[in-house]
Amino acid sequence: MSLPVLPNIAPFQDAMNKAWDGLTEKEKAEFLKLQTISDVYAETDRIQREQGKNGLLRNLKQIEPYLLWLKQYSGVIEVFVQVKPQILALIWVG
Repeated sequence: MSLPVLPNIAPFQDAMNKAWDGLTEKEKAEFLKLQTISDVYAETDRIQREQGKNGLLRNLKQIEPYLLWLKQYSGVIEVFVQVKPQILALIWVG
């Protein structure tokens, strides 16, 4: 059996590395606390409340399609991991 062809993730990885390098140590620590999609939604709600109080509210609805995609993707991964736990190793290697 051959492995599936994976998409080229280099551009995504480059963008992710650039964004990560631009974060402060405190921001990195806060980011690493986000473990589930529910955590991500809670954090975006917190940011909206905080920015609303300061009059700096940004339209976080713009990232909603990404968050919905992420939620669907995480559901698929959860099913795969339940059926074949070894697939988790492939996800972490990627």
